[in-house]
Amino acid sequence: MQLKIREGVSGLKTVIQSLLISLVIHAIFIAGALAVAWLQTRDYKPEIASQYENFEPLQQKAAIVGIVASPLWLLCTFVGTAAVSGIIIRVWKKNRKPKASAS
Repeated sequence: MQLKIREGVSGLKTVIQSLLISLVIHAIFIAGALAVAWLQTRDYKPEIASQYENFEPLQQKAAIVGIVASPLWLLCTFVGTAAVSGIIIRVWKKNRKPKASAS
């Protein structure tokens, strides 16, 4: 009975570890995207003089700012990353060598 409880606790630890790993990976990714956007905005210097020389109506220009992902996509990547990291943790725990006893 105690062995089953230990396996359950070990499984819960694996789930929590995989969720934390997924959270850290997503936080690093989002922070990196925000940092890149901030640096691009900070260093942007418009060329106003050249804009007035080549005047074109606004309707003939289109700007693509970026792609906005849905929150559902973020949830799916979070769960997927947690699942993959959970599998990696389980395989790593099964394949590591047991500690030698001191007897």
